[in-house]
Amino acid sequence: MALLRLAPEILFKIFDLLDDDFFDNNLGRLTVCKRWSEFALPAYHQTLEILDRKLRKFIAGELVKTPYFLERNLRTLTIELQGFLANTTRMEGSYEKVSGEGPFRTWKQDVNNDLIQLATIVQRSRGLRTLHITAKNYDEDYTSDYGLTYLTLSSIQGFLSLENLSVLVLDLPLYFYYLPGGKEVSRHICPDISALFSTLQVLHIRKQHICPDILKPKDPNARLSLRTVAICLSLADPENTRYRKGHSRRCITRCRDWRQLKEDMVEQAQVLATQMAEPKVVRIITHELPGLKRASLDVLTGKTTKLWSWHSWDDDGVVIYSDSDSDSDSDSDIVSLEEADLETIGWVTDEEDWEGEWVEELQEDSSSSSED
Repeated sequence: MALLRLAPEILFKIFDLLDDDFFDNNLGRLTVCKRWSEFALPAYHQTLEILDRKLRKFIAGELVKTPYFLERNLRTLTIELQGFLANTTRMEGSYEKVSGEGPFRTWKQDVNNDLIQLATIVQRSRGLRTLHITAKNYDEDYTSDYGLTYLTLSSIQGFLSLENLSVLVLDLPLYFYYLPGGKEVSRHICPDISALFSTLQVLHIRKQHICPDILKPKDPNARLSLRTVAICLSLADPENTRYRKGHSRRCITRCRDWRQLKEDMVEQAQVLATQMAEPKVVRIITHELPGLKRASLDVLTGKTTKLWSWHSWDDDGVVIYSDSDSDSDSDSDIVSLEEADLETIGWVTDEEDWEGEWVEELQEDSSSSSED
């Protein structure tokens, strides 16, 4: 084959350009011949995407028993967890969708054990640069206990000891499951995340519990290569309205005053921005009820923008407020939240459907002053 006569450095570049689907659609393309496999296998194992329904099978597979290719070639790891009831009908395993906590308890233990084992393997992948972990609860009945607390802190902390990470995206809008004995109750992973700032360039975070420690570098005098920081305090999902939630709460104290939490996060983000060598995006994202009007505060410019449902957390939106508004009463680029109404951009809203949570969050705000 004429292609394989090219120099190895050129062949590696060519195989790096191949889309993941090229091999996934036909795994036989990995083993065309011995010479071909020398380039195809490393390219194929640069990216790993794992869904929770396939996690158990992956842990029992050959890549884990002989993790040579992962340790040598893995560059990007994506993990997506959807919860117990969302997976039992199609999960590869022996779980059955029946009443009672037995199957759920077994699934929960398996998921955490498998994640800990996976973290141990990828810790040896020195080339791993990008980590995405998403854990949500796409269950049929969001009021049930299934899936609400299925992750332990230790199952996530293993991934936060990785060296050389450039991109970290954690979307964890759920509670952690604390192990018996209370060993993890007093711990939180915010300092573990900020400890990665020496190599990080992009940070996207959403957590049920969060605090300004997540934005405090270990070295207060370090010049960071961090360029993009997006902290989403809104736990609501506009595309899955039946799983609606409020805002993040502060770590340890569990204080429900999210507005004070936002102020503290913004203040620490401003300090962090002064340590970033080339800051591009530093944003704190919240929402307003009723209607889930999501707003993104740009810490660098003082502008607040409206984010559409299809926007990522670091995208630009329509400016709805600016610190310079007091200097100019006629800025045509600035619109109100009402003018950026959700229904005008395709989000379906039902004020009655949101009334219960709106009242709940207002009650939380009014009682927060009496809590620690």
